[in-house]
Amino acid sequence: MKKVLYLMHIDWNWIKQRPHFIAEKLKDKGYDIRVLYPLSRKRKNLTKNEDRNVKLCPYLRIPLRGKFKFLSYIDEKLVKFFIKFQIIMYKPDYIWVTFPELNKFLPQNTSAKIIYDCMDDAVEFFSKTEQREIMQNNEKELIKRANLLLASSEYLKNKLLKKYNVRNEIYVIRNAHKFTNLTDKTEIQSERSINTNFKICYFGTISSWFDNEAITCMLNNFNNVEIHLIGPIEDGYEKLTHNRLKYYGPVDHRDLAYYVSDADCFIMPFILNELIKSVDPVKLYEYIYFNKSIISVYYDEIRYFNNFVEFYDSKDDLKKVLEKIILSNFEPKYSNVERLKFLKDNTWDSRVNEINKLISTKI
Repeated sequence: MKKVLYLMHIDWNWIKQRPHFIAEKLKDKGYDIRVLYPLSRKRKNLTKNEDRNVKLCPYLRIPLRGKFKFLSYIDEKLVKFFIKFQIIMYKPDYIWVTFPELNKFLPQNTSAKIIYDCMDDAVEFFSKTEQREIMQNNEKELIKRANLLLASSEYLKNKLLKKYNVRNEIYVIRNAHKFTNLTDKTEIQSERSINTNFKICYFGTISSWFDNEAITCMLNNFNNVEIHLIGPIEDGYEKLTHNRLKYYGPVDHRDLAYYVSDADCFIMPFILNELIKSVDPVKLYEYIYFNKSIISVYYDEIRYFNNFVEFYDSKDDLKKVLEKIILSNFEPKYSNVERLKFLKDNTWDSRVNEINKLISTKI
């Protein structure tokens, strides 16, 4: 059984996303998985994700390390020691890295093969020049030493190739959905409640890329629309206040169906920037599972979803799209046959099958 030391940059109990699903599915494919992740002190933003028989090894980061260099130095030394200890004791065949910053914790010499899964344009999470340079240098070094390079989108792949003059192949492994109950009629589909207001839902992380102006546009122009936002709210995001806007906070992934069963429509209201242009959104795969109308801001990477999503590219366009959907009584753009085929073609099982073939043949 091949061993994988799986390095995550987020808490295992953060809202469930790509690293969690891939770790679980690699375990299902017969790999021995040991997940190392930093414990988040902001427990209110966490859910409770099952471990699915992967070995979880949390570690602590020093608070205020970003403000004081000596704390940053001590923190780096401690994390390096922890990871080196795990490598010595566990003797992994592969080290899976999910974020460029983790590169600085890896020992320079290791017999394990390194797999870098680039799931986001990491540099774009930072605004300060110094932070961006540090992240970029880490990513450049990580790409040089990686034995297998993965990217979650074509835009991201092309950006990495150009930015770092990468000579090795980068393989695109898109995101997917986690649901296994693919029946002819999803049990999630339900009649709208007697409430005369239309319920529009979003689930996922709410942060600086979330377009408050789009939400305000809908609430101001449609008196019969409610907005329901499900997911953790990151520091720095300014919450809107409105009597037809509700924040739920993070919920367990397995409980999503309960919160969205009476939704009329889903929305993905993102501010278009370099970070977002690289994103292949897990939520769009999952929105399709729930068999509802879907609205999203448009960018090239998500033309993949053209048969399923009503796109907008301005606030005026958003109003027109919402008017159109209301007039159609929120009839989905896609048929159930199209939905089922898409879901069967885009599972995390299928993605990890691709990864397994790459591991077997390329490294």
